[in-house]
Amino acid sequence: MLKKVQIIIVVTILILISMALITTWLLLNHQSNMFLESVEKTRNLTFSQIGEINNLVNQNREGITVTFTIITVILIIASIGISKILEKCILAPTMELVKNAEMIIRGESLEKKYLKADVEKDQVDELVSMIVEMDNNLKERLEETTRQKGEIETILLHMKDGVISFDIKGRISHINKAAKENIKIKEKDTFKTVCEKIGITQNLEKIIYMQKMTSQDKEIILDNRVYKVFFAPLKTEDEKAYGIVMLFTEITETVELDKMRKRFVADVSHELKTPITSILGYSETIIEENNQNIEKKENTDNEQTMYFVNKIHKEASRMAELVKDLLMLSKYDNNIELRNKEYFNLVDIVKELVEKFEHIGKEKNIKFKCYVTAEIPEIYGDKFGIERVIINIITNAIKYTGENRKY
Repeated sequence: MLKKVQIIIVVTILILISMALITTWLLLNHQSNMFLESVEKTRNLTFSQIGEINNLVNQNREGITVTFTIITVILIIASIGISKILEKCILAPTMELVKNAEMIIRGESLEKKYLKADVEKDQVDELVSMIVEMDNNLKERLEETTRQKGEIETILLHMKDGVISFDIKGRISHINKAAKENIKIKEKDTFKTVCEKIGITQNLEKIIYMQKMTSQDKEIILDNRVYKVFFAPLKTEDEKAYGIVMLFTEITETVELDKMRKRFVADVSHELKTPITSILGYSETIIEENNQNIEKKENTDNEQTMYFVNKIHKEASRMAELVKDLLMLSKYDNNIELRNKEYFNLVDIVKELVEKFEHIGKEKNIKFKCYVTAEIPEIYGDKFGIERVIINIITNAIKYTGENRKY
């Protein structure tokens, strides 16, 4: 573009010089012709006079030639000076702008300087100043971005969890050390191949355009390690999606602790079941014998003994219920099917449970009443599970309710 401007300036100056020279030549030639015409009108001249006139004509022509040459030289010198001035006023600032732009592209520093030596700045100087200011702002932002990028890369490098980011086409844009070493993912892999390697089915477009983070509750076992995979879309401030991130969180220790807890609950439950059953059996035997002796009006143990026996039986019953709950929890943890569906009457179950816990409520002076306002048909479902739910409701009501209440 600058070369075109230079060519246009040179051509314009040449045209102006040519027009000036042609005009000057025409004017001088016109004067010479007028002089010759005036001479031709004079017929009665002697040879000597004609010779003198001829000499004058020749001198006039020589003068015209010299004048034309001088004017030509002056115009050429003036055109050179004008071209230099135009180049300094127009091309030099433009060349400086191009030079500054090239320096910005190369990442070099710009010094804030004006193109004119005087104090007053023109529009080109202001433009240069703006470019320098823009360059400084860009450098500050670039430095901040570089710093943040370095921090993020350091964090990702030392993370135990694997992190992989994909662009909108499913190509890996970043992968940290943990993902490479632990998950065995390569940089050339795609989102599809990564999902195939870890045995997960996910739709790239669905994740990109979803609103919130989602996870797939699938345990991935790699080299005897268990991982949970999280997916999240990557979006700009204006909610434009440009990729997704995949996070591999190792939960091996959590899974092992959970397994230990389940084993402990199961083992303790089984260990407690036998002695508690024995205690219940012995206490029930003593109570039954005492009741039989009362009916036969025979001698019975003293009241204090029976009081403690009843307490033992009561507490053993509570422990038996707790062990029963622990065994059921253990079976649920081990995914053992416990639901035994059958037809049952919900009203009868509620009434039985109210009567069962009525004596517990009496300790806090709490009374239970069961009202049935409509006829409820038999229900087909897990009777035992329904009983556990109602028991939890009643026991929580007793536990968190003040004394002297009626329900």
